[in-house]
Amino acid sequence: MMTSRKREKYLLVFAFLLVGLFFPSSSYAQTTIQIPLEQIFKVTSGKPSQEEQTGVYLLEPLEAANPMPNDVQKYQLALSGNENGMIEGFDFSQEGLFSYKLYQQIPAKKAGVTYDTQEYLITVFVTSSADGVNAEVIVKNNQKLKVSAAAFTNTYSARNSSESSEQEEASAANASLPDTERTEKVPDASEQERRLPRTGQLAENSWLIGLVVLMMVYLLYQRNRRVNKDE
Repeated sequence: MMTSRKREKYLLVFAFLLVGLFFPSSSYAQTTIQIPLEQIFKVTSGKPSQEEQTGVYLLEPLEAANPMPNDVQKYQLALSGNENGMIEGFDFSQEGLFSYKLYQQIPAKKAGVTYDTQEYLITVFVTSSADGVNAEVIVKNNQKLKVSAAAFTNTYSARNSSESSEQEEASAANASLPDTERTEKVPDASEQERRLPRTGQLAENSWLIGLVVLMMVYLLYQRNRRVNKDE
């Protein structure tokens, strides 16, 4: 025969089972979200490589405690060409307002690609109800307009690629040159003019030289005449 102590124990366990069955604890309820991402790649000239067509996108929480996909501190997703992606893997288990920013990583070497610098604000509203935990995702662009997906447009041009290469080569050439500057002083037109004698000066000097020559000839003539006369 079951004692009163055992009966109370079984009744307590049964009561806990009923509470867990009809009133599940909300702390174990979870929900997830998806953030759509779209890359548009436009080619105006040339043929870009696979690397040049690839864009890298980063999702960062505005608060450190916000849930992140796979519990990483900064989520990264790469898209190539005209490709769509989805950021997922979140785990929301409590109510609250959670905010994130989504942007494209701009490489130092652009190689002819013009990258979209748009930055999106992702807001997640998490609420709980009798049906469980629900989440609403709102995506806004730089103009604070609500959009259905975070879209980025990158443009490639072979001309920009060649100009970038020329600039890099010029920078490398300038870097190899010494810092000392060699400057040669080139005389200006006025200084050159001062150095050269003028036409009038040339004529005057010729007249003086001729006069001196004539005087010397005259003196020699007079000397020879006196000598001949004495003899």
